[in-house]
Amino acid sequence: MSEYAIQALLYARLSAALAPVPVYDHVPQNQPPLFVSIGADAAIADNTKTANGAEHSVEINIYSSARGFAETKQLIRKIYATLHRQTL
Repeated sequence: MSEYAIQALLYARLSAALAPVPVYDHVPQNQPPLFVSIGADAAIADNTKTANGAEHSVEINIYSSARGFAETKQLIRKIYATLHRQTL
């Protein structure tokens, strides 16, 4: 799966799961917190003798102006529940 396809699937899943919190891959100028952005990605080849594969890593950033960490930790739990051990 291409990096673009993974990003599109992540955007769709996170947008649905985190609504009304906006999710961006390009944050609009002057966007006030609270929002989530899909950041840098990397792919490392993970080929075998019989198949091609890759391990992908994608940064997911949370921007909040709330005091403390409760708001961001709540979003982290939602992101984890949405993506952990789920097939894209």
